[in-house]
Amino acid sequence: MPELSPLMKQGTIVKWHVRKGDSVEANTLMFDVETKTLTEREDHAFVLEVESQEDGFVAAVFVPEGGEVAVGAPIAIVCDNKEDLSYFFDHVAPAQVDADKAYNDRTFLWQAYVKSHKGLDM
Repeated sequence: MPELSPLMKQGTIVKWHVRKGDSVEANTLMFDVETKTLTEREDHAFVLEVESQEDGFVAAVFVPEGGEVAVGAPIAIVCDNKEDLSYFFDHVAPAQVDADKAYNDRTFLWQAYVKSHKGLDM
């Protein structure tokens, strides 16, 4: 799960816009995620659109729509070559992810756009 703000510790996958086997390019809309920790006020919930940061093929999706996941935990695999898809189709994410370790081990940047919000006048 990408960290979309310094306060974000977890998010809920609202909708996947790609499926296993799909081709993606950088900036392809991948999924929508809801978080209440984008700002310091927890009464605000935001839905953000998250884009792919690279070209490739969606080899696995680990978190279903409605699934809640810690920042840093694996949510999907994008591989470089279509020929490599079969190596990942049966791959499963770890059953237990230590939320603090996942958060501390995060090493990626994502770009996201606010899609909707609850409790905040913009």
